Amino acid sequence: MNQAFLRRLAGAFAVALVAISCGSSGGGGPDVKKLAAMELDPADGLTFNYGSVDVGGTKSEIVSIINTGNKNLDISAITLEYQPANGELEATPDAYAIQLQFNDGEQPPRSVAFQGGGSAEVPEVYYFKVVVKNLGDDLPRSAQIVIASNDEDTPTFRLPVSAVSGAPRIRVTPDVVDFKRVGANDTRTETVIVRNQGAADLVIDRFLFTGSDVFKFTYGDLSVVPDAATQNGVDFADPIVIGPDEPVSIQFEFAPLSEHPADATFVLYSNDPNATEGTVIQLRGNQELPCIQVAPPQVDFGAVLPSNQQALPVEICNCGTSPLTITGVELTDDQSGGAFSAQFDPLVEPGAEVVISPEKPVVLAGNDCGTVNVIYAPSQLSPLGPDGNPIPDTATLLITNDSFYANLGIPVRGVATEVICPTAVISVEEGEQVIPQTVLHLHGDQSYSPNGSIVSYQWTVEQPAGSVSYLIPTGTFPNPIFEANIAGKYVFTLEVVDSTGVKSCYPGRQEVYVVPDEAIHIELLWDTPGDPDPSDEGPAAGTDMDLHFAHPFASGPDIDGDGQPDPWFNDPYDVFWFNKGPDWGSFDPSIDDDPGLDRDDTDGGGPENVNLNIPEGDPQGEYTYRVAVHYWDDKNFGESFATVRVYIYSALVFEVPDVKMYVNALWEVCTVSWPSTQVTLTLDHNGQYKITPNYKNPLFTPGP
Repeated sequence: MNQAFLRRLAGAFAVALVAISCGSSGGGGPDVKKLAAMELDPADGLTFNYGSVDVGGTKSEIVSIINTGNKNLDISAITLEYQPANGELEATPDAYAIQLQFNDGEQPPRSVAFQGGGSAEVPEVYYFKVVVKNLGDDLPRSAQIVIASNDEDTPTFRLPVSAVSGAPRIRVTPDVVDFKRVGANDTRTETVIVRNQGAADLVIDRFLFTGSDVFKFTYGDLSVVPDAATQNGVDFADPIVIGPDEPVSIQFEFAPLSEHPADATFVLYSNDPNATEGTVIQLRGNQELPCIQVAPPQVDFGAVLPSNQQALPVEICNCGTSPLTITGVELTDDQSGGAFSAQFDPLVEPGAEVVISPEKPVVLAGNDCGTVNVIYAPSQLSPLGPDGNPIPDTATLLITNDSFYANLGIPVRGVATEVICPTAVISVEEGEQVIPQTVLHLHGDQSYSPNGSIVSYQWTVEQPAGSVSYLIPTGTFPNPIFEANIAGKYVFTLEVVDSTGVKSCYPGRQEVYVVPDEAIHIELLWDTPGDPDPSDEGPAAGTDMDLHFAHPFASGPDIDGDGQPDPWFNDPYDVFWFNKGPDWGSFDPSIDDDPGLDRDDTDGGGPENVNLNIPEGDPQGEYTYRVAVHYWDDKNFGESFATVRVYIYSALVFEVPDVKMYVNALWEVCTVSWPSTQVTLTLDHNGQYKITPNYKNPLFTPGP
């Protein structure tokens, strides 16, 4: 029996149990009308490829009838309605190419018991065979099996049967690929077998791929993720041809970027006459992944007197519904000389052995929490660094578990000093990893001192090269905000002073990584030596450069003189300040396949960003996008130096820094090809950067 039939069989058990529990016998409940209900496997008909057997040979399939009702199913007759395709060869029913075959003594009329009826503990199943014979004339045959019963909904059921010669038949195993649980920075590959169970060559010439782009399809040299092209269907450059009874392997890869569940649908189109709508393979991963949440995200003891001891709790919670299994809690990378230790008792039952291991894990149910106490007991003063501040003792509390973050490290630090000083504590509402242009809300008001209240705050920030953002309103505000516009690492530090005038022994420190989450992310930055303050704002505060990102369809006047139409300033196929969000891809608004200029800086420094989440592409060829920079207005500040960076799936793959430009010049930077993801520097015929001076498009007239 197939899996669908077994599921229906299980459903029949449930129906029967409900019928028994709701009956009126001895319980005073409502009467339930007893009905017979017939269900067949297969339910949608049979197709035979009799060309796969020798002339005169036969093939057969079993048809199963189950009674899913609560009354005996009485089958009065099973007959075959058949029209001979060749009168000479099929003159009598005994010579028909399609026939029915019953077991001795089991031919209808027949009564099929229901679950719970008489002594039966499970529903009874009645079987018969459908047999097809190859008569050697290659003629297609068809028939209908007519089943008459006391099923009130369908007293006469017709099951179609067809037989063809030489037809292919596609089968995929499995048709649901469940990658189960895959953690951070991990990848899993699964194989699907495509088999031809027919008698003629199976030709697969097209596929469709939709869903999350953390899945990848691979066959031979072809490797694609779901994008705008695959969502509309893609032809194989070389169709896959599979002979009768032959298998072919295709691979799917799952590389999740987050703990969220992921799904995708892959459809193969072939010449199987019974699969005209395609053969579907469902992909899924991390559907029931446990969730872990730890507070605080870092353990900072601040200052502790030598020979004293301080303990801080770390709460480990299951933030999901699936059980969270913790297989290890230990201190690693300990640079304290043994000053740190951890007390695991709160995570185990009272009196139990204090050991957490894969053999003796701790399992937290949904929304349950456990606590680990981290202890700091320094025996001597911390050494001083070149700046005169104590060098903190550090370690990592490593929590091994089965969530997406399988090896979760919690930073631990503290210093041993003669004077107890305040502790600077930093938290970031948006977390440690964000996308470009995220406004970060920094909090320092959780800083504390045993000597009194905190009266002074001093923030600093280390930014990626080219970033000119600043703390708002000032770096002395307890909880400032900061706009992180450029991809890269930002390091925030905070020093505090308490009411007794004592400064924190060491600054609080928090790293935030800005990572693009689009397939293509392009940044433009620039530096203008004549602009004394590139971070100030206003109509005349700084220079104005513009980033351009052009579709292959973009076309316009040949201003650069290379004999080809220029794509710049084209509407709708050039993305720039006047055309920030054109519609390039599907008309379906739920598909994120349109580019966007997310930031237009008109007063100096940048960045300007263009993003495209689902690029267009064709595995048989390439979509080639073009990138340029136009120096729109120098505001009388003079020359500027432009830097362009290209990120593909969050990875920096291309950067050209500090290219000198003058007002009105256009620098054609590079091309981005898809789906190959190849980024190529554009050069002129002399092998130099392709910069066209005084570039003004006569067809572009900006509005007011």
